[in-house]
Amino acid sequence: MSSDAEHTIRELLAADLSAVAASAEGRLIGAVLCGHDGRRGTVHHLAVSRSYRRRGVAKRLLEHCLGRLEQARIPRCNVFLYDANEEGARFWVHNGWEAAATWKTLQRRVGREPR
Repeated sequence: MSSDAEHTIRELLAADLSAVAASAEGRLIGAVLCGHDGRRGTVHHLAVSRSYRRRGVAKRLLEHCLGRLEQARIPRCNVFLYDANEEGARFWVHNGWEAAATWKTLQRRVGREPR
């Protein structure tokens, strides 16, 4: 089972918090998947084609998500990055996101017994 399964992505898109960006020719150039649990939002994925980066595409996609979260009265939004994702970290910090030093993320695969 994958968290990137088509039905999961369709559910996120149906919530109207996610968005896609297209070029003038109609080519897909970016996408963001966002959701919330009623208390906090989460940006699950944000991607922009390399040839369209540094043009404000990602920023506009995020503004869409944050605007929808605000309309839903969700007070905060999280994004989770791998430590090695330095380029991504620079993007998020440049756009006003801060490290939540008080958080520790633990993870468990669903459907597997603990060791």
